[in-house]
Order: sequence, then C-alpha cells, then structure tokens
Amino acid sequence: MKRNKGFSLIEVIISILIIIIGIFGTLSYFFYSQTNLNLERHRRTALQIAQSRIEFLRTVSYNNLMNYVENGTNVNIDEIQGKRVTIIEDVNDPEDPDPSIDYKRITVKVMWFENKRNNEVSLKTIIAPW
Repeated sequence: MKRNKGFSLIEVIISILIIIIGIFGTLSYFFYSQTNLNLERHRRTALQIAQSRIEFLRTVSYNNLMNYVENGTNVNIDEIQGKRVTIIEDVNDPEDPDPSIDYKRITVKVMWFENKRNNEVSLKTIIAPW
C-alpha cells in the first residue's frame, strides 16, 4: 500500500482559517490599542488645559475671581475641538460661626466628543482670601 505524503485539502483549509483568525485578532488588538492611546493622549492634553486655567486663576486677585467664570470656551485638544467650563462658587465653612464667605471653590472642566461618546476631565481647587 502506497502512503501519500503531504496535506489533504481539509487540513490546508483549516490551517488557513487558523492563520486568518490569528491575523484578524492581532489587527483588532492593534486598532483597539491605538484608539485607547489616542484617547489617553487627549485626556492628558485636556488635563494640561484645565491645570493651566487653574494656575492662571491662582494669579488673579481673590476679589476679581468671579469675573473669570466661563461657560463653554472653545479649546483645542490636539486635533479635536472641545469646550472648557470654569465654575467659581462661594463657600461658607459650616464649622465657622462667621456667616461671611470663607473661600472660593474653583472647578475647571474640559469636555470633548471622541469615539462616539462624550469625554470629560475635571479639576477642583480651593482659594482662600489670605
């Protein structure tokens, strides 16, 4: 009886399918990773924008802080258009018997739309009058 050397057609088809599944898995992982890297790069840029706004507000006179409230200033997050919102609130410490305003709470939010969803970073700080 003569033995055939080589692979049958079914073995070749199955091995090709396994190779294709491996290639598509690797490519999908690459694209998923690239998407997440871009999102994290944009998140870092948005944090830098918010941090620079807070640093700027720390240089402003305490009495003039309320003049710097923002409601949707356009900002560039790398190649994406976003919005920056600055909220400044007067806060009265509940432990302090004096009814006057004790400090201001500043919240800076940077928002952008990417990957079919809204993304946002937010930084908060407190500024006292002294």
